[in-house]
Amino acid sequence: MNTEDIEFGYCTEFMVKFEEDKQSFDENAFREDLSEFGDSLLVVSDDTLAKVHIHAEQPGDFFIICTALRQLD
Repeated sequence: MNTEDIEFGYCTEFMVKFEEDKQSFDENAFREDLSEFGDSLLVVSDDTLAKVHIHAEQPGDFFIICTALRQLD
């Protein structure tokens, strides 16, 4: 792969803690919301948190949205 072919240059990972329980967390909707910010998106969750991996050009943009939705680590 040529570096010119890389559209999203920042590999970013973060965790989202659930405040009470996972019942209010819609993993598919969360994944869909984040998909517009990059590629190679992976969201994995359990009862207490979600781990997110994404390649993005402007990682700060989706951190703003995630901060509004959940507590980030």
